[in-house]
Amino acid sequence: MRFFHFLSMQLFKRGAYTSGYLALHIITSLLDRGYAVRGTVRNEEKGAYLKAMFKNDNLEYIVVPSIEAPGAFDEAVKGVDGVIHAASPVGNFTADTDTFIRMAVEGTTGILKSAKLNEPNIKRIVITSSNVAIDHPVESKRIFTENDWNDRSVETVREKGSASTFIERYTASKTLAERAAWDFIEANKSEIQFDIDTLCPPMIFGPMLHKLETQKDINVSNSFLYQAITANEKDVADSTVQIGNFVDARDIARIHVDLLSIPEASNERYIPAAGQSPCILLDYVGSLTSLIIGQWTYQDVWDALQEEPVIPGAPIGNPGAAKGKVHNLILDSSKLNALLGVPHEETFRPFSQSVRDFAVQVKEKGWF
Repeated sequence: MRFFHFLSMQLFKRGAYTSGYLALHIITSLLDRGYAVRGTVRNEEKGAYLKAMFKNDNLEYIVVPSIEAPGAFDEAVKGVDGVIHAASPVGNFTADTDTFIRMAVEGTTGILKSAKLNEPNIKRIVITSSNVAIDHPVESKRIFTENDWNDRSVETVREKGSASTFIERYTASKTLAERAAWDFIEANKSEIQFDIDTLCPPMIFGPMLHKLETQKDINVSNSFLYQAITANEKDVADSTVQIGNFVDARDIARIHVDLLSIPEASNERYIPAAGQSPCILLDYVGSLTSLIIGQWTYQDVWDALQEEPVIPGAPIGNPGAAKGKVHNLILDSSKLNALLGVPHEETFRPFSQSVRDFAVQVKEKGWF
């Protein structure tokens, strides 16, 4: 049996308990395909939760308290032949700018260093980056591809320093962490036996597998959906303001696993976006930082909840009002579609399904 190391997301605690939203979906996809999985967790409590949740002998865990610590993954990589690195300090809203970026960069380069020094059988490492490492706000139509980099975010953080907002720090950290990975590969190409792929997804939506005790346990990306689902229509001045692109957690998890075993996907960058418009930069509190054209809107969320069977208690707004909006910023997923060899609509679930599956889950919790 092949033994793949899966690197769990190391999110900072927001509520009573936090585990990696995307990580758990990736573990599910790996186990469903018969892989043996070693996950990294921040403490024994999270490890015990994983074991109790999956009840699968093909899953084991190792505690890595700090992903940016030197040699943090030295033991974790031993005996594996593939790595999925989905860890990033996305939930650390209070870290200063330098610390936030350092954690992201060193967490990414750390796994590469550990793989180089400790496990010669690793063939591929799949790294979760973000669309924010690719795109940036535009005032006229532009198509972004894997050849683009959001260096504007880095320049903004360098100029503003400690005055940078969370989203500015996060955007710069994703750009710098991914660049650091590619720089490592270039500098060490004659000494390493593995290649890498990076995935740059937009907002990740869909059902949650991690422990949910209160609304505070809703992961960051789904929290935007939750705001839309629970919004008071009277408080939303324009329900057709476009918010951004998306991908379902189950689809992006499957794609991570796909990339482990496709020979042609060697040292490549991919955009896994379910639509053909952009993701947006939003403050965590939900206010727009600037006028950015996007894809999904509050009205799109509300329309999805009115599909049969209707989800009771959901806002209605002005049905269909967001259809046909013009988008300026477009993400191109054609490279990934060509690699996988299937039509776009077969690779990605529709927005309405992601919304409804999430809404049913929070409705059953009594949270709206």
